Amino acid sequence: MAGADKIEVVLVRHGETGTYDHDAGLTDRGEHQAYTRGTALARALAGRDRIVLRHAPTERARETAEALRAGLTDASGPPVAGTPQPDPAFSNFLIRCGETITEPTGAHALYQKIEQADAAADWITDFTRYLERQRLGGDPVGYWLRQPLPSFEPPVAVVLRFGRAIGRLIARGDPTTATVVATHSGCLRAVVAAACGEDPGEPDNGETVNVVAAPGQSAAMVHYRNRADRWFLPRAMPPWFGGETRSSVTTADGR
Repeated sequence: MAGADKIEVVLVRHGETGTYDHDAGLTDRGEHQAYTRGTALARALAGRDRIVLRHAPTERARETAEALRAGLTDASGPPVAGTPQPDPAFSNFLIRCGETITEPTGAHALYQKIEQADAAADWITDFTRYLERQRLGGDPVGYWLRQPLPSFEPPVAVVLRFGRAIGRLIARGDPTTATVVATHSGCLRAVVAAACGEDPGEPDNGETVNVVAAPGQSAAMVHYRNRADRWFLPRAMPPWFGGETRSSVTTADGR
């Protein structure tokens, strides 16, 4: 995908999991999906000296990273440096459930413990709306991308979080090493939408998004399916995430 002088970060959606009611691991099919992706990456990343494996801090992402490693090793791909490590920068989108911050499966486990007749928390309303799309066979992640849900980490915050983490990897300027990250579909969709201007829909389990840039560049190329789009990597949080007061921000008319 990338030239020898380019930094490459490969985002991989986790393999199939048995349930989203709690943080479960992969099914046999999910392990096979991730393993097969690992063998494919062995060919795609053959020019690299080594691969660093990272994963979102969920069980399905961890098991995906382990299966990716097995596929890379069995296919004689570039050696994996150490064991796959969790990286909170590549977490799934988060939900504020009262005093607890967790991702959707953690929120679902908390939700199941609550008697709905007694539930008055704001996050319950948000999560009920999200869950309804899932129960009806709809697109709950697409709903999150389109609908403001105050208890949910917004898509733009996920894009900023991923972009800054990828920017740090690129700034290190080591084109001999590729980084492969097992993460989640909503994050992949948000990143691709930021690059191309529209939601691409749900990626398959094990599908990849490749982010490629030269050291020192402010823009990367995002490769997904049959398209490539330029993405300006965020370097700092915008003021509306920084807590500045209105008086510290100048509006378009100078007020």
